Amino acid sequence: MLRRALALCAFALAVPAGAQASVVFDGDLDTGNLSQWGLQQMCSPDRATVYSAASQPTWPKPISGSHALRFRVLDSDVSPCTPTRNPRAQIANSASSPGAFQHGHERWQRFSVYFPAGFPKFMDSSSSDQWFVFQEDYGAPWNGSPPISFGVVNDQVIAARGAQYGYDWVWSKPLQRDHWYTFIVHKRFAKDSSGFVELWLDGVQQRFSPRPYGQAARDAGVTRLSTQTMHSDATGPYQFFLNSYRSRGSASGAVDAYYDGAKVGTTRADVEASAPAPAPAPAPAPVTAPSAAFTFAPTAPKRGQLVQFDASASKNAASYSWSLDGYTTLTGVRPTFKFQNAGTKKVTLTVTASDGKKSSVARSLVVS
Repeated sequence: MLRRALALCAFALAVPAGAQASVVFDGDLDTGNLSQWGLQQMCSPDRATVYSAASQPTWPKPISGSHALRFRVLDSDVSPCTPTRNPRAQIANSASSPGAFQHGHERWQRFSVYFPAGFPKFMDSSSSDQWFVFQEDYGAPWNGSPPISFGVVNDQVIAARGAQYGYDWVWSKPLQRDHWYTFIVHKRFAKDSSGFVELWLDGVQQRFSPRPYGQAARDAGVTRLSTQTMHSDATGPYQFFLNSYRSRGSASGAVDAYYDGAKVGTTRADVEASAPAPAPAPAPAPVTAPSAAFTFAPTAPKRGQLVQFDASASKNAASYSWSLDGYTTLTGVRPTFKFQNAGTKKVTLTVTASDGKKSSVARSLVVS
C-alpha cells in the first residue's frame, strides 16, 4: 500500500508572513484562495476549488471558518502533469516557511476532511493494490512512502506507516460518508525512534495498534505511538500536505473529497478551533398592558339560577380575580355563581399581566 516515489515538480507561491503567537502555519483557506499554501500540484487549476457556502450551496458547508476546499481528481491525472503514475492533486506549506518540520520539532496539527456519498471504498487485496491518501508530512529526498500518512483503504479511514514498518496499519475506523472528520495530531518529528504520534478524531483521543498491513488490531493499543516520523535519510524539512492521491484504476471517473481548517502550531490551543461566541440571550418580549373585559349569561338571571361569567375577551391577562358586590371573590377565566337574593349586583373583574400590571372593569347585573 502507498508504494510510490514522490518527486515534486510544482510551482511555489510566497507564503504571507503571519506571526500569530505560536501558530506556525495557517492554511484555513479563509483567504478565499490557495495563497496560504506555498506548494500546489495538480494537473489543472480546476482540480482544486476553494469555495464558501454561498458560492457552492450544494457542497458540504465549511466546518471551520468561511471557506473550504474541494479536490476533484481524475484517473488521467498522472505523469507528465504529476511525477508518478498514480492520480493526485495536493497542496503543502512552503519548505522554507516557519511551518516546515525539522528533526526534533514537536508540533500540533489540525485539519478536517469530508468524504461525500458515493466516495469509493478502495478495496485492497493481494491482486489489487487500492488506496487513497488525504494527509501526509513529507520531504526530500522524496524516497518511497512517507513515514506516516492518513488515507482510506477497504472502506476504512486509516493511519499507515511506510515501507520501513512494512506498510502496517496503526489505526483504523469504518469510513463514514457525508461527515466532516476533524483530526488533531500531536507529533514529534524525528529521523529515529524518538518520534511519536498522538491522534484525536472529532475530539476523542484514539488508540494506535501497530499490526501487519491489512490485518485486524492485536490489542487495544496505545494513545502515544512511538515511531520514526521522518526518514533517516531526510535531507531537508518536511512539509504538511493535504492530498487527493490514489492508486490508478481504483476508481472510475472523478473522485471528490473536501478539506478545511488546516493549521499547525506548537501547542494544542494554537490549532483548536475557537468555540463560537454564545448567542446573545433574546430580549424579553415586551408585555402589552392588560385589558379586562367580560360577559355573563343569562343576562337577566333569577334567584338561585347559575350565572356563567366569561373573561376570555380580556387581553394579555395572566390571572383573573372577580368581586361580587365586594363580598364574594371568584377566580379563573370562566367561573360560575348563584345569586340567592334579588337586586342589582356589582361585578368587578381584575386581570393581572405577567409583569404585574392590572386592569379592572365593573358591570351591573340585575337579579329578579
